[in-house]
Amino acid sequence: MIVTQHCTLIFYWRITAVKDVLIFDMDGTLYHTDNFVDEYIEMLTDEVGIQQEMKNDYRSIIEEFSSEELEHFHKDDMPLGDVWQIVRFISSKQDISIDYQFDIFLKIREKMIEEKMIEVDEKLIHTIKQLKNPTVLMTNSPEDSATPFIKYMDLDNIFD
Repeated sequence: MIVTQHCTLIFYWRITAVKDVLIFDMDGTLYHTDNFVDEYIEMLTDEVGIQQEMKNDYRSIIEEFSSEELEHFHKDDMPLGDVWQIVRFISSKQDISIDYQFDIFLKIREKMIEEKMIEVDEKLIHTIKQLKNPTVLMTNSPEDSATPFIKYMDLDNIFD
């Protein structure tokens, strides 16, 4: 099962009364990379000065969130749980429209698969395939964007 909304997961649990289900997140869990960020930022704006500012902001936030003493991943009351949210945050600071950000998000995700920018952990994928417990993939990524990633990682038809 691939869940893109929390209420669907709760409904699934109530209907099936599943115990010991394993829930996986996709971005930052099944794969983790930020090797696309510079190109993503360059796709968001043609202005070199703004690109550099955004790249510096990104690196600064990543460094800040790498601190062991940090307990919450928020900036200006915005949750920043993964690379995508950080880029969204710094894009919003530059007044890049949400609709345009989303269009570029979809384009960079396609490019990540086409150009094999995602490093697949074969050992993790093998382990997931061997699990006996019911498994659920939960992601806030749109299904149209998440499905190609799942196929790329060879995990289609794995989740219950």
